[in-house]
Amino acid sequence: MGHKGNDDCFVSKRNATGQVTEWESHGMVCELCIDIAVQAMQMHNSGASTQAIRDAVEKKYAALGEARHTHTPTPQPPKSKSSKPGVPQL
Repeated sequence: MGHKGNDDCFVSKRNATGQVTEWESHGMVCELCIDIAVQAMQMHNSGASTQAIRDAVEKKYAALGEARHTHTPTPQPPKSKSSKPGVPQL
């Protein structure tokens, strides 16, 4: 589907300011996309860094990706400027 991250499962288009202008219907019916979004949201709300979220999602779903030979080529998140590993920047 050309997805580069979980956001692509739910958002089809954004305007120049980043606001959603068109939703992607795939994410509304795909259990995997919904599960990843819920996990990411829960970890984010608990203070996890973007890298920690990515690592947890990849670890949880690694076997599924290997079995299907499919991997969403999600770019690595930007390096945190925090002096403490795992602490998100606000």
